[in-house]
Amino acid sequence: MKSILVVLFFCSVSFISQSAEPIQKPAKQDGPLKARFDLTDGSRIMGTVDHLALPIHSESIGDLKIPLKRIAGIKFQANKKFATITMTNRDRLEGVIQLASIPVATTFGVVRIPLDLLREIQLGRESSASHGIKLRSENRNYIEIPASADFDVTENWTLEFWANITGGRGEAITPLLRAGDDCGSAAAIQADVKTGQGPTVTFYATDTNGDFPGITRKMDLMDGRWHHWAGVVNDGQLRFYIDGKLIGSKAYKAGATGSRCPLRFGYRATHGGCFVDGTFAEIRISRVARYTEEFRPATGLELDAETIGYWRFNEGEGDKVRDETGKHDGILRGDAPPERVPGFTLPDD
Repeated sequence: MKSILVVLFFCSVSFISQSAEPIQKPAKQDGPLKARFDLTDGSRIMGTVDHLALPIHSESIGDLKIPLKRIAGIKFQANKKFATITMTNRDRLEGVIQLASIPVATTFGVVRIPLDLLREIQLGRESSASHGIKLRSENRNYIEIPASADFDVTENWTLEFWANITGGRGEAITPLLRAGDDCGSAAAIQADVKTGQGPTVTFYATDTNGDFPGITRKMDLMDGRWHHWAGVVNDGQLRFYIDGKLIGSKAYKAGATGSRCPLRFGYRATHGGCFVDGTFAEIRISRVARYTEEFRPATGLELDAETIGYWRFNEGEGDKVRDETGKHDGILRGDAPPERVPGFTLPDD
């Protein structure tokens, strides 16, 4: 069996070392969805909607109901109820929406917006339930998850998280998610300042030959803004997404690390120790390829049968971090405890 390693680090090196709908079940507690309604008269209404299922008639499929949380946006045609629906995985469907209006919670109370007044709807999960852990390199902070055979994955898997990074400690590499270093090879997502290259981002994983094929791009994401990072292994390919955009792919012979390695978020044991300055939220590892095409990132990820580990950092206090699967609780490390911070807002497209 093979396994993945996850880490974030900041140390120097002088070398450069796809769209199917995810199979997901509803989370136990879904918050409301943020919604933006653009009207035909040019006005806009902002609010939240509950998790209703949208009844649609499609000529190719027939009658069906699509949960709003699966929908990223809706564009209405000239006859209003006929619409093009873009799913969160970027699939598209055309059909007639079989509703007269949609109830929306606004600052003025709940209002019902008639469909014949709408031009477009954009949807996104309300992020108030999300929380983060702020790591400081000066305190040598990181998050550690004990080794487990559950992290033995092979052909298909996904590592994703939200992060707001400002810098790190070490010569150049900011470890984001990683495992290994002191116990074997690794898979990692990292932000670097590589010698002679400037800021870069990298996703790599060990293969069956023990090599480290990776994807590196010149990007500065240590900018103090929230970004969604996703590394995907899917049918012989590494795929690297930033904010839902594919920034690179590479052929890959399935392989990874040994399960004796702990998962570390924000730390790499090499180069004298590498740490990160920044806040992390919504870390999820899955045994399937969640993304095979570009997508619209969501906060408040979901827990399903394909989830290996999911850390939301909503414990409120203490040095323990709870895995939503109930199997892989971790601990906060450092000379001083990391700071717990409230949830972040999903960036607008």
